Order: sequence, then structure tokens, then C-alpha cells
Amino acid sequence: MLTLLATLMAGAGLVLAALAAYVAWRRGTRMGWSLAVLLVAVAWWGTAYAVELSADEVTVKSWWGDLKYAGIVTLAPAWLVFVLQYTGRGRLVTRRLLMLLAIPPVVALTLLAVPATHDLVRSYPAEAHTERLPIVETGPAFWAIFAYNNLLIVGATVLFLASMVRLARTYRRMALVLLLSALLPWAANILHNLEIGWFARIDLTPF
Repeated sequence: MLTLLATLMAGAGLVLAALAAYVAWRRGTRMGWSLAVLLVAVAWWGTAYAVELSADEVTVKSWWGDLKYAGIVTLAPAWLVFVLQYTGRGRLVTRRLLMLLAIPPVVALTLLAVPATHDLVRSYPAEAHTERLPIVETGPAFWAIFAYNNLLIVGATVLFLASMVRLARTYRRMALVLLLSALLPWAANILHNLEIGWFARIDLTPF
């Protein structure tokens, strides 16, 4: 079962990476590039998580679990930028905004990279080597990252929804698909991080 999940995660990551390349190639606009970044973020998250799931050694699991955060912390800012551009508010996407959005991800990745602060974000429990699928322990910095990401995702999604109701019917259907594609993984991520039932051990978000 675990091997199948890892394979599905890796497959989803490859599909998203291919979609990102297609979007970047076909769309010369800034909105196309922000969507490509969004897809690459999810692709990296899913691929790194697939390796984390399939690894046997705790140190390898931990390393790949840290690497997947490059995708996790990029996704929410990329979604906000894409929504601003998609809803006709591209003028708000300034260099200053991008720099401000980049600060929390850089801080999060720095905390993970420094051994003294690593466990403030995440860590495997001492008994992890005896379990095939241990529950990762989260530190205080993780919840700050979690709150920041969800603030951006919810805010951008509300903005997206408010704009969607004013669209013509043809575009409204397309926007509805985009909205569902944002809400389903968001719900899966909430269930995983709040450790609800089966979702406590498996994060289906990137899939």
C-alpha cells in the first residue's frame, strides 16, 4: 500500500512538472509563469514526499521531508500571485510584494537547514525507526508556517471566488474547476496537519 502511494505521488509529481513545462512554453505572459511556478512547487512537494515515504532509514526520510518544504512554502505565495493576475489585479504584483512574500519561505527553509533550529519546524520521533509510517512531530515554527500559508491560500481563494461570480458562464465553469483544484488539496492538508484519522500518517495534498 505504501509503495503504491509513493508511486502515485511520484507519478503525480512528474505529470505536474510536465504541465508546468507546457504552461511555461505555451504562455509568455506573467500569469502563465506564476501558474508554472505553482505547478513546479506542487510537483516538487509530491516527488520529495514520494521519496520520503519509500525511504527505509529515518535520516533519509527526514532529509527528503525537509526538502519537500521548498515546494510547500512556495505554493501559497505562488497561488496568491496567480490569483491576483488571473482576476485582473496584476498591477498589485510588484517587486516589493514578491520580496515580502519571499521572506517567510526563506526563514522557514533556513530554520530547517540549521541543526539547532531544525526541530522547531519538524522532526521524527525517537521510535520512528520501528514504524513504517511514523507521525512526524511538529514544532512551534511549523504552526507559524501553517498559519501563514493558510492565510494566503484562504485570502487568495476568497478573492478568486468573489471575482468568479462576475464572470460569463463559459469562464465561470473554467474558474469553478480551478477553485475545486485549490479547495480539495487544501482540505486534505488541513486533515493531515490536524492529524485527523488516517490522514495523520499520509498527506494526500500534493497528489
